[in-house]
Amino acid sequence: SLITLVYSLIKKEKPVILLQMIKRLPYPLAFFLISMFVIVIALDNVGVIASIGELLPNNVFVYGIVSNLASNMVNNIPMSVLFTNVLKYSNGDINLVYATIIGSNLGAFLTPVGALAGMMWISILKNHNVEFGYKDFFKYGIPISILLTIVSLLLI
Repeated sequence: SLITLVYSLIKKEKPVILLQMIKRLPYPLAFFLISMFVIVIALDNVGVIASIGELLPNNVFVYGIVSNLASNMVNNIPMSVLFTNVLKYSNGDINLVYATIIGSNLGAFLTPVGALAGMMWISILKNHNVEFGYKDFFKYGIPISILLTIVSLLLI
């Protein structure tokens, strides 16, 4: 986008392509993600994250499954920020970090909320009048997410 802007300025043209891109940005999704970050920061400030970190046993399956489910509540990006703080209360086991990464990434298959890409995909389908909602996503995603999460955690 920066290159497009510079090119337009050099050619002394209106940056039409850039303006079209800006108009099509998924602003509601951006606001959703920002609100999730605000929630994570608030949870950290009031001590909820410390409580979660102290409650979770240092177990690969616990961290993998909890991070998988958490990514579907707040999206996998804010969940990763949340679990970065939760991991401070673990025993420093690198396997718990790997389990959290697995949960974060494979949680994206469970529901569209799990990753920005899933939410954008549902939005694009809706804009093109393709009927594929959250229930359909969940129906196809749950077997993939559960199977891959368990197998991946077993391999740690």
